[in-house]
Amino acid sequence: MRDQSLVGGNGAASARRNAVEQLSIVDYDRCEPRKAPIILTRPHLGERKKAFDQRHPAYLRAIALICQREIARTTERAEMRDNARMKINPIDVANRAAELAVQKRLTEREASIDATGKPDLIRDMRRGRMPGSDRLQALADTLSTTVDFLLGNSTSSVRPGEDPPATLDRLPKDVPVYGTALGANLEVEDGGSVVSVEQTIIEMTDVVDRVLRHPGIAGDMDAYSLTVVGVSMEPRWDDGDPIYITTRRQAAIGDYVVVQIRDGSEEVVSALVKKLIGRRSDAYHLEQFNPPMCFWIPKAMVARMHPVLTPRELAGQV
Repeated sequence: MRDQSLVGGNGAASARRNAVEQLSIVDYDRCEPRKAPIILTRPHLGERKKAFDQRHPAYLRAIALICQREIARTTERAEMRDNARMKINPIDVANRAAELAVQKRLTEREASIDATGKPDLIRDMRRGRMPGSDRLQALADTLSTTVDFLLGNSTSSVRPGEDPPATLDRLPKDVPVYGTALGANLEVEDGGSVVSVEQTIIEMTDVVDRVLRHPGIAGDMDAYSLTVVGVSMEPRWDDGDPIYITTRRQAAIGDYVVVQIRDGSEEVVSALVKKLIGRRSDAYHLEQFNPPMCFWIPKAMVARMHPVLTPRELAGQV
């Protein structure tokens, strides 16, 4: 019985022609080795071809094999593309590269320039663009690692025959910690009433210490750290806890933030460490935990607002 899915329908003639043209890839052992190759690859032999028409079992098997192989090839190519998309995330590659750049005392920009002569290689990966193999190899050479490590196919960043870097060099201690102190409560008018909010005196020109630069901020040279003072954000943070702040992205609803308060000019005189829960055109809606309170603060009072980094962000896992 003929397989109508292979030889029937409007495309039957075309399928048969393709089968004749492609028989060079057919496994002849699964057809009739003495007849199929001779007759089907020489369609000009007239009467002999007529005697071996589309009803011949070997012909049908030849067509079936060609179709099966083409479907398998197409499926394999699609799976390879899907696997590549799923397994290789450019942002993960960028994070691995940034961690190694820190070890070599390079910024992401410097590592990109060393590798390709242009500054945006790692930044483009953070935007979801995967570089070609030659540029990836150049980056691996700059960072003294392997392409397999950058792609996540190897857990070792050390190239064969080389010694691993010293442990103390893995995380440089160069993130500035600015001075903070507990200040007088800030009086904020909210909905016709005045609320008293705990605020922190901050000295943005006074670097009191330097802390470890985690992989997630390897290329963020403007990141900084503060020491929490007061109890308004307990139990999220206790008095004396360190926090890391980034200037690379805008604060989103739900972020913990450092809101820098100005004194009528552009000079920052204090800060609020709170949670951002809303915004409108003229104000930000903030929350503190101890005592529980939500309040609006006018944007006119705010010099800048920076998000506090989460542990996952510090580890470079987002």
